[in-house]
Amino acid sequence: MHLACVVVGQLGVVINVSVEEIAPISVLKETIAKEANRDQRNKPIQCSPERLNLHLARSDGKLFLDPFCSFAEGLLRGEIPEEIEDLVSEEPIDPAQTIRAVFGETMPAGVVHVFIVVPPDVVETADSSTSNNCKRPRVDSLLLSPWEWKSTKTKQREYDPSERYFELSEAEVHASGLAPHSRWLYCRSSFHEQFKFLKDEVCAKGHVGWISGYPGTGKSVTSLAFALSLDTREWIVTWIHVSKFMYASCIRLIGDEQRTRTMNANVKEDVEEIFQIADNDKRHLVLIDNWTADAYTDLTKKCMHWFQEDT
Repeated sequence: MHLACVVVGQLGVVINVSVEEIAPISVLKETIAKEANRDQRNKPIQCSPERLNLHLARSDGKLFLDPFCSFAEGLLRGEIPEEIEDLVSEEPIDPAQTIRAVFGETMPAGVVHVFIVVPPDVVETADSSTSNNCKRPRVDSLLLSPWEWKSTKTKQREYDPSERYFELSEAEVHASGLAPHSRWLYCRSSFHEQFKFLKDEVCAKGHVGWISGYPGTGKSVTSLAFALSLDTREWIVTWIHVSKFMYASCIRLIGDEQRTRTMNANVKEDVEEIFQIADNDKRHLVLIDNWTADAYTDLTKKCMHWFQEDT
């Protein structure tokens, strides 16, 4: 089961996790803490998992938070709206209950399912010497860290048209906006056709390409696999996964680095920065995942302007 979780009171900390339906809530806490603290330089959850309080996300009397409700944007800016403050003051979810008992057997997508409350008993400062086992990151670092590029080493993937499977590791999928776990892709004919389209029509001929189809048919994971297989000695690849929250997960493959960051797809300065590339000697492929024609207008305009300037 895939769950979208928001840390209450922290800027832009949205954690996507996958858990088994039969697992207890205590396992969900452990999974959240592990995923949140994957980046060793910035840990939004600095306490043991059992100290986390989890609450069902509700808005306007409905189960699960509608990303377009009146206070959702403020929540993602790190504010604690009155409605949320009242909600998280209630009794948290019993850690002994199972995931299925709390959430049911089917989960809607595109909503927030869980509010996470980190115990606020200690606020860490620059000269703090407190040894308490639960410290909250300083507010000033939280305001910047999700929007800064974070870099890890990576290697180009090999694509063989005769292979029947293509593996995406958890590290490669991390920060892509897709469900954060490794997977084996079965290379159906549509997989190879999409690779060929991106290689021949988009990269070789310099066209704008559109990939459409029913949800769950593998368009996104196939595009990510293609991005990882491009020769970064010749190419810079930028992957942007947009969501209903207007926050976008970005990956940039440049040389032997995989850089990741978050941006707001409706903030002009964020969009401008994404398209500022220092190395102009290489060709640049931009993949926008989960795009729709009636949203993300600033991102769409900038992308098309950048493309027309570069051709």
